[in-house]
Amino acid sequence: QVLLSGFELNHALIAKPTLQSLMGRHYIKALLRETVKVLGSANILGDPLGLVQHLGTGMWDFLSKPTVGLFQSARTLGVEQFMAGLSAGSFSLLSHTVYALSNASWKISKTAHRNVNAVKTRCDLLINSSLPLHKQMEISQEASSSEMMQLGSGSGSGSTSGAGGRGEGG
Repeated sequence: QVLLSGFELNHALIAKPTLQSLMGRHYIKALLRETVKVLGSANILGDPLGLVQHLGTGMWDFLSKPTVGLFQSARTLGVEQFMAGLSAGSFSLLSHTVYALSNASWKISKTAHRNVNAVKTRCDLLINSSLPLHKQMEISQEASSSEMMQLGSGSGSGSTSGAGGRGEGG
């Protein structure tokens, strides 16, 4: 979802070119911030935002669970909670890392496979067609624009799950 923040101006008695410049800068900055979200969730890149999210979750668990266990162990004068926290944090880091890397790799390979098939189909059409070359090029350009529309509408699906592939959104 792309969201642009509103433009607020407290001193409205300014020249029209100044107002246009201020609004232009405001919305260009907002679009650049949102572009990072769109590109980051694009399947063509393997869902880098999902990768960072899962790696961050794993690292957070790796650091926080042993810390919680350490405080609990200090109260009970034992090491069992610390060891349990260290084990749980390590497992979470490992599982999130494996999931993030495999999910990103799968999405990249899926996109590559789709693109290779599209190129192969176009080549087959060009080779086997009885149409003149300029007509073939027109058909190819129309197919390209419709594929780009489909890619643009389907590229925003990222991963929102925890470890283990549950709730994968792509």
